[in-house]
Amino acid sequence: MSLAYNPFQNLSESINLIVTDFSVEEEVLQALRNYIEQRTAEAKSNLISLLSQQITVAYLEGAARAATEVGDYEPVGLAGLDPVIESLAPRLDEAFGNLSGELTGIIDSGIRKNTSYIEVQRELQKVLKSGWGNTITFDSVGKTRRYVHVNPDGSLKWKEKVIKKKITLPTETYADTLSRTQMKSAFAYGHQQKYIESGREGWVYLCVSDERSRPHHVALHGRVFIFGTEESDMALEVMKDYNCRCRQKAWFNDSKLDKDPSVYEKQRKEWAKKALEELPESKKDGDIAKFLQNVIGEESEIDLNQIIYDKEYSIRSRATEKCYLFDEKEGAIFSKVGTKDHIGFTRKELDLFPGRILTHNHPSGSSFSPGDLMSSGNSGLKEIRAIGTEYRYSMKPPEGHETFTSELVKDIQRDFETERMRLYPKYYGKVINNELSEVQAWKEHSHEIWNSIASARGFRYVRETWK
Repeated sequence: MSLAYNPFQNLSESINLIVTDFSVEEEVLQALRNYIEQRTAEAKSNLISLLSQQITVAYLEGAARAATEVGDYEPVGLAGLDPVIESLAPRLDEAFGNLSGELTGIIDSGIRKNTSYIEVQRELQKVLKSGWGNTITFDSVGKTRRYVHVNPDGSLKWKEKVIKKKITLPTETYADTLSRTQMKSAFAYGHQQKYIESGREGWVYLCVSDERSRPHHVALHGRVFIFGTEESDMALEVMKDYNCRCRQKAWFNDSKLDKDPSVYEKQRKEWAKKALEELPESKKDGDIAKFLQNVIGEESEIDLNQIIYDKEYSIRSRATEKCYLFDEKEGAIFSKVGTKDHIGFTRKELDLFPGRILTHNHPSGSSFSPGDLMSSGNSGLKEIRAIGTEYRYSMKPPEGHETFTSELVKDIQRDFETERMRLYPKYYGKVINNELSEVQAWKEHSHEIWNSIASARGFRYVRETWK
């Protein structure tokens, strides 16, 4: 699909036919401006209708492909198409606004300068005859553009950059790019909707390995993304890159059905090594080379520590709780927002917890609650973490235990209350004597409670200040 036709065809002739028996020149110019805006709206509406048909077909095709993977051939709902449709309108608003703006700008200038209708008409004719409509200029200099930054370890982060120059594209090129991008996006969302409706919890990012593959796409190969998380949305955004050939694969959360993550890790390193070898000598010391070197030599534990730090830093000041779940090989795989003092989980979400690390923020800045430890034991977490604006807290099971168990946290509520009451006079006195505020007192009180419990039970408890 392309915009090979001129959306304002015959506009040049129409300008000559505008009725000119107005008593005020400004009224004539305003009528002309309104006419151009009307034609713009009609052209945009026609294009939206055409594109909507195409992306609906692509969406259903994506769902059909996913159906063969999961064995679910029930018709897919169209709700998953909404994000694609919603992203289309602002793009077309900008494109058509820029096109018509080249003409309405001349009219507005004429109104401001009190230029005659004949002079403005002459200027418009000059622009129209010079090939107007064959190109579109996007002038957003000074504005910021939001994009997804991919790290070598596959972690994702939203970033912004300032647009430094305007861009002029052939109209057909822009239309073709827009069509391809929207159809590819619809195809991906079709997959996602079918995966969700068939009971899948997430998806696997698959990259194509050849000389055209982007390094940051290679870094995502084999990574698992959980539906409903910010990471999943960001990964889908990456797949909207121009001419991206990456695709999705269903994730079953079953070692018998899913490929071993170590296979993907090996492929990432092999592909990155090959891409590094094929780089021109002039780029061997550049950013791309450094990125590929980091993919080749990625150390999961070191990278995981940085991923955890970045996520915790991003939520440390929230007024409500938010959690992230981390896998040693996949990084952040799940996130969820709760209330100011609680996050609830479904059974399906809890099934993701065994052997993994959970962090969450405490708006009060205090250490763990008994419920944090009970949840860790019941779900088999490897580590539970809590953060505030001042401190980061970590609790791991005793040496020799890979994860928390229900037996390890048995009677934790009783021990917590015992220690709380034992230490209460100490911190009550500090508040009464104005040595500590109530908030600060509870930070120290809860920290000392867990220090005592951890010492008695062999838990590995740490509190550290932000670096």
